[in-house]
Parts: sequence; C-alpha cells; structure tokens
Amino acid sequence: MGYRILFTDLDGTLLNSKSELTPASKEAVSAAFAAGRQVVLCSGRSWRSLDYFEKQLGMTAPDRYGVSFNGGLVYETLSKKFLYERPMDNKTGIYIANTLRAMGAFILIYANDLLIAESETPFISAYSRHVGIPVKYLNDFNEIGCEIMKIIIKGPNEELKSIAQNTAPLFAGRCGVFFSSDDLLEFSHPLVHKGRGMRFLSDYLGIPREEVIAVGDQANDIDMLRDAGLGIAVSNAVPEVKAAADVVLEKSNDTDAVAYVIQEWLLK
Repeated sequence: MGYRILFTDLDGTLLNSKSELTPASKEAVSAAFAAGRQVVLCSGRSWRSLDYFEKQLGMTAPDRYGVSFNGGLVYETLSKKFLYERPMDNKTGIYIANTLRAMGAFILIYANDLLIAESETPFISAYSRHVGIPVKYLNDFNEIGCEIMKIIIKGPNEELKSIAQNTAPLFAGRCGVFFSSDDLLEFSHPLVHKGRGMRFLSDYLGIPREEVIAVGDQANDIDMLRDAGLGIAVSNAVPEVKAAADVVLEKSNDTDAVAYVIQEWLLK
C-alpha cells in the first residue's frame, strides 16, 4: 500500500529558520490529508505550543493527532484528549532540578503546561514567547506540587556535555537525557523518546512500521528515525542524525524538505 503516515519534527525540520511554515509546506500537508494520509507533528514542544501550528496546517480536525514533549504525550488535536502520557513523578523531577541547580545550570521546567523558572531573564522571556507558554517563577522548586513533563537546561554545548557526563551516575534509571539543540539539554522520564510516542500512535491507528515515515534534524529525533519504516534526515541535520537515517536529503528546512518528502514518498 505504500506509506500511510508521516511523523515530522517541527523546529529545524518543518519550520524554516524564521520558525515559519511556508506555503509549500501547508499545501503539501493539505494534499496528504486529502489523499487519506496522516501527517503528525512530533516535537519536543508542549501540545499547547503545537496547537498554533496545527491550526495553520488544518490539523485541528477529527482523526488528527499530535505527539509532544518528545514522545511523552500523544493526543487528539481537536478534542485535546490525551491518549498516552508519561511524565516524571514529582519527587524525581524535583531531585533532578535541584541537582542541576546545585551545579549552576540554567533551568526551565515544564509542569502542568506551564514553564517554571527561578527568575526572569531575557532568555526566559524570549523562550516563553517562542513556545507560546506562560512562565511561573519559583524560588524553591520543592513548591512544585505536580508531575513534571521535562526539564531543560541551556548553555554552551561543551558545558552541557560535561553536565550530562557528570550527572549520568546520579540520574541513571531516573530519567532520559538528550540534546534538542546544541545549546539545550533535556531531561524526561527514562522511557520517553519520540520513537516510543510514534510507535504508540502508529499501533493505535493500526499502521505497521513499514508504512511509517519520520523526518528530523536533531539528536532527539534519532529514535524516531530508527523506529520508522523510512527514517529521513534533512540536509541541515546534525551528523549523528544523518548517520541514523535511511535517507539524507539535499533539501533543508529552508528549502521545503518536508513538502518534498510528502510529494516523493507519502503521496507515491
């Protein structure tokens, strides 16, 4: 039958360098839906942040789905009904946050669809606007009374690599750790990754692995590309993503790579 569903990363893959959806991308996604195919945003962002783009793509309709928090949440885009959710428990999340803060890390926490931070900074304000999520400021992370979806720390790449290495013995079995960009390191439930969220939704829809395409650019996309029937890296992907992909495109997020994938694989 060919490919029936496409899971695409958002930032650096479907969005161009201005964080915009192009007309070609919108048209390709519309054509895929018209042909009875599925296109799903599979992102590290919150579902609240993805809603803005899903509306532009005509995805807020019956039988449309999204995968957010790097596979930690799968949901219906119209009803916002959660089909699968895997947060960190409160105690573990707070332990990780406090450990990172003691190391001097710059911390952002996703909990109850809010961003939680210690104090307002230009980066915090810009990040909040970028993802469309409000920020709650707390001096004491122990005051967080709910489960935590993920923790982000920002900094130079080499500094983040050092933190990841130094915390590995402390966090072993407690969380999963991965880069979502060169300057962002993320911590989530140890069983969360985009491949797992993609597999859950594919199984839920009765679509076998062989009929699944995944497209991405960053390290948090690797599991998704490996677990898909066809894993595709855009030309601007980091080297480890290209190494994990079945296909490496000559097109980038600035030259409508995902629209090309839809036309060349999903619709054929």
